[in-house]
Amino acid sequence: GARRRGGLRARGARACEFLLGPMMFLIYSATIMQFVIVGMQELFPLFAASRAHGLGMEPSEVGVAISPLGITLLLYPQILPKLLKKTSPLFIMRTGTLVVVAINASIPQPHALTGAPQALWACLVAIALLRGVGGVNTYLSATLMLNQMISGNVGFYNGLFDSFGAAGKALAPLICGAIFAAAT
Repeated sequence: GARRRGGLRARGARACEFLLGPMMFLIYSATIMQFVIVGMQELFPLFAASRAHGLGMEPSEVGVAISPLGITLLLYPQILPKLLKKTSPLFIMRTGTLVVVAINASIPQPHALTGAPQALWACLVAIALLRGVGGVNTYLSATLMLNQMISGNVGFYNGLFDSFGAAGKALAPLICGAIFAAAT
């Protein structure tokens, strides 16, 4: 009895150490960022198209407003390796997180520019370009940091990282879409 309880405590302590350790903290952080990034992919078109609470854009205009994001996703990965040589994955992740938070906080602001089309489109292009930078920074740097932390079981930890990230990506449209529907 006592020996068995001691073994259970030891396993419980190892499980807590694992679940609350730096590697899992990184995985949790990356999962939250994936949720936020995909959630904003869901919410921005809804906001942009909403006549009552958003920008009142036509579907083709929403597509044009999002298109600069593709430019960033195409070009920024060519720049990022050079930045990583001069900085670190941790710096890049912090920068990406800051960009994502700032951009997400600024997304409602273009509503004030609906009377000034040039300023509105300049703002939308800047938001789309920076969304790409933030997303690439956070995901790539988290992957790099994870692989720097791993000393064994590489497949397990990368699989865990991707599984948690996939869960965040899968839940984001459902939850964010429901919140938007309830709020409008």
